Amino acid sequence: PWESQSELFEPDWDAITPWLERAFERCPTLAARGIKRVVNGAITYSPDGSMLLGPAPGLKNYWLACGATVGIAWGPGAGRTLAQWMVHGSAEISTRAIDPRRFGAWADRNYNVVRCTENYATRLNLPYPQDQMWTKRDIKRSGAHARTSALGAIYEEAGGWERPRLYAPKEWQGREPNGWRRTAAFERANAEARAVHAGVGIGDFSAFAKFEIAGPEAERFLNRVCANRMPRKIGGTCLTTLLNERGTIEGEAVVARLAAERFWFVTGGASERRVWDWLTLHQRGAENIVLANKTDDTGVLTLAGPKARAVLAACTKADLSNAAFGWRKAAEIPVAGIPLIALRLSFTGELAYELHAPNARLGELWDALWRAGRAHGIVAFGSAAMNGLRMEKSYHGGQELSSDASPIHADIMRFVNLGKEFIGRAAVLSRQRTGESSIVAYLEIDATDQDCLGGEAVLADGRKIGSVSSGAFGPITGKSLAFAYVKPEFAVPGTKLGVLLFGKECAARVLGGPVHDPGNLRMKAAP
Repeated sequence: PWESQSELFEPDWDAITPWLERAFERCPTLAARGIKRVVNGAITYSPDGSMLLGPAPGLKNYWLACGATVGIAWGPGAGRTLAQWMVHGSAEISTRAIDPRRFGAWADRNYNVVRCTENYATRLNLPYPQDQMWTKRDIKRSGAHARTSALGAIYEEAGGWERPRLYAPKEWQGREPNGWRRTAAFERANAEARAVHAGVGIGDFSAFAKFEIAGPEAERFLNRVCANRMPRKIGGTCLTTLLNERGTIEGEAVVARLAAERFWFVTGGASERRVWDWLTLHQRGAENIVLANKTDDTGVLTLAGPKARAVLAACTKADLSNAAFGWRKAAEIPVAGIPLIALRLSFTGELAYELHAPNARLGELWDALWRAGRAHGIVAFGSAAMNGLRMEKSYHGGQELSSDASPIHADIMRFVNLGKEFIGRAAVLSRQRTGESSIVAYLEIDATDQDCLGGEAVLADGRKIGSVSSGAFGPITGKSLAFAYVKPEFAVPGTKLGVLLFGKECAARVLGGPVHDPGNLRMKAAP
C-alpha cells in the first residue's frame, strides 16, 4: 500500500537539493550509493517540545515513550533512560523535563493541538531565558489574579498556574524584556526584594500543590514515604524529601500537622501529578487514611518582611507572638474573617507567613492585607525577587533537588531522619558509605552584567569539574550567587574556581554558608 501511494509523497527536489549536496560533501559515500527512496515521515510533538518518557499518570507499571520531536536522534538515550527507570525505579539522569506527569489534567486535546502548533512554529527561535509560551494561557488563575494584574504583574507558567514573576510598567505590555545579560527587569525585581527586606511585601504564590492527608494511620504512612520524621506536635512543620529505592529525590515537600490525625502537604505546582502518584501508588490498601487533592481550591498569599506581623495583626485576632506562633509553626486562624491555614515559613529570609486560603476568597484576603499594609508601605513582589532572596539564604530550589540527586548530593541530610524506616533508607546508608561523585557547592561569582542561569561550566585550573544548577543576583548583599554540582574535593569553603559565562571565565569562590543573616535572626523576629 505504501508503494502504491508513493506518488503522493514525491519530494520537492528543488527545496531539498541544497541540503542533500551538503550531506554528500560531509559523507561522500552517500552520493556513491544514490537515493533509492525519499520518505516524508510524521514528526511527533509535545506541548513543550520534550519527550513524554516515563510512567503514565495514575497507573502503575504502565510506561510512555512518545513525543520524540527530534526522532531517531533521541532513540538511544530514551531507550537507556526508560530501561533504567523500569528496572531500577529511577534513571541515572534527571527525568523531570521528560516525565509525562509534568502536565496536569488541564492539558486536554485542544491544549495539545494549539501548544504543539506554537512549538513547531517557534522551535528554531533563539531560546531566551525569559521566553514563555503564549498560547493556551490563563488556564489556572488564583483568586487574586485580578489584583496582581492591575498592579502590572508579568506572569510565568508554573504547573498550569499563572504566577507573577515581577511587576512592571504598562509599556512592557505584560512581557519581560529578552536578554542573556541583565535587562531592565533586573532592577525591577531587585527593588521588590529590597522593599520586602525593608518593610513588607505581598506575593501571590498559589502555584503550589496542596494535599490533605488524614486518618488514624496518616502519620505512619507519611513517615514511611517521607525521609524526614513527621512533626509530632499539632502546629509543627517539617521540610522533607521523598526518595526512591535508589535513594534519589522523587519530590520535596513541607508538611504541617494540623490535628492529631490530619496533615497539610505542600509541594511544587509542577510536581502535583508526579507527587500525587507517588503518594497514592505507595499507599497500602490496609492503611486507614484519606488523601485529598486541595490544589485548585486553595490559593496562597505570602506576607513577608519585618513589618509582616504588624500587617497580619491588623487583620486577625489570633495571637501572633513568637510564644504562640513561632518560626516553623502552623496554625488554622481566621484572617479578615476568612478561615485559613497559616504557615510561619520563609523562602525570603525575612519574617514571613504563608496564608493558604480558599481560592474563591483570595482576592478578598489580598484586599484586606493590602489595606492594612498601606501604612507600612506594602509592595507586591514576584518570583524573581523571591529567587534572589533565597539565593542569599543558600536555600536549594527545584534545580538542586533533581531526580538524579540524593540528599547527600544536595547537601540536605539535615532533612533526612535515618532513625526510622522509609523508602530509600537502605540506599542512603549505602551512599553514605561509598560517597557521591559530586556535591552541591554555594558560589560567589565575580560577575558584572550577567548572572548564572543554570548549566554553566565550573572550572578548576581550566578543567571542567562541575556545572551550575541555578543562580541569581543577591539584591541585599549585591553578590552574584550560584549553586553548582562539583566534585567533592572542590566543594570545600574557600576553594577558588571559575565559572564560564558567555565564553569568559569569571572567578568564583566556594562559600561556607548564607551570605545574608546566617543565624536566621530576621526570620525568628522576636518578640
